[in-house]
Amino acid sequence: MENIYAALLLHKSGKEITEDNLKKVIAATGTELDESKIKSLVASLKGVDIDKELESASLVAAAPAGSAEAPKEEKKEKPISCIITTLAGNAYNGENNVYDTFMNLINNMRNYILDYNPHTGKKEKWVPNPVNELENFADRWSILGSKREDFFYRWLDTLENEFNVLRYTFNRVNLSSVLEKAFGSEPVKKTFSDIATNRKLLTETGGNTVDPQKGILGSAGIGEASESKVRKHTFYGKN
Repeated sequence: MENIYAALLLHKSGKEITEDNLKKVIAATGTELDESKIKSLVASLKGVDIDKELESASLVAAAPAGSAEAPKEEKKEKPISCIITTLAGNAYNGENNVYDTFMNLINNMRNYILDYNPHTGKKEKWVPNPVNELENFADRWSILGSKREDFFYRWLDTLENEFNVLRYTFNRVNLSSVLEKAFGSEPVKKTFSDIATNRKLLTETGGNTVDPQKGILGSAGIGEASESKVRKHTFYGKN
């Protein structure tokens, strides 16, 4: 699966999909190399529509329950937003960039899933509601025949694999692609659109700053002394 993610991200970042390039990206993630699979993947992509083949293979290999690619009967088992947001809120540790934030959340969300009911001691998966500790957001995981727990961990494992590869091809386009697979296209596109709109408004009102040493955009008044205001874009030769 990591081979597919590596090839997809190499292609999206404009890099040639060769055995050497795949080995570099996969080795950098700490994943064990399988040279025969790498060679087979490169050979299978010769003379085909790379975009179509890679997107299809990646989605089939790791379609989370509830995504557009998942079977309809599995969508009801998808990880619910209250579990994801609660675990993410508990795991967040004030990281100062997008990649580190996501990696910390992905790596630590599991630590906040209890293996027992803290009120009775009964063995079961427990994700307490932060505003009502008696409520367990993961109560349906214990239903006989439920696949919710399995799908949640599959979803989290998939996200972890993709972000491990993304580390070496990180940009906004690749980040958006990974997030759309995990959370769906509509909410991710809306989020990126809202961010762009907010930055535009901040720039137009003189509220955006940029650190010339780090190249980081931010809000005026909360950054470092070295930051400079981003001037309004007028598009007619004057600022």
